[in-house]
Amino acid sequence: MTAAEETLAALRARGSLLLRDGDSLRLRGPGHLNDPAVRAALLAHKREILALLDPSAVVDPRPDLSDDAALWARLLTLAWARDGSDRCGVYGSLLGMRCLGVRLTSGVHTLRLQARREPPGEPPSWATPDQYREERARWLDPHREAVVSLLSAAVSAPNSLVTAR
Repeated sequence: MTAAEETLAALRARGSLLLRDGDSLRLRGPGHLNDPAVRAALLAHKREILALLDPSAVVDPRPDLSDDAALWARLLTLAWARDGSDRCGVYGSLLGMRCLGVRLTSGVHTLRLQARREPPGEPPSWATPDQYREERARWLDPHREAVVSLLSAAVSAPNSLVTAR
């Protein structure tokens, strides 16, 4: 593992989200945003970290569901920043649920995941509501804390992120 990968892994283990914003890094996390050691590590390995955080692979896999596509793009980008392309991680689980047509709906201070209601004439994503609940439990429940955190972060103000330039 490279020093940049170790830095990312350490931040993820502490519950931080590190995002690429052009040529800048944005860090969001509990209690260590102003930690000089964290800033030094980010600056020392910035170029390598930027390459690891390339979100060009992060797209909404369901552009046909345009009403919440921007929210999904934000959520998937945050999930990618959390665990990369790990298909068994929160990113892979959210991506799979979106492929099946899960929608994001706004709550008071967060977003909610809901099964898609198909227009008349389209095949259902799930045979029954119970099947949706089973898939949600299988893929999202193991990542419950991360999903809740990411849903909240997806609607939070962009200025809550700390920028490392």
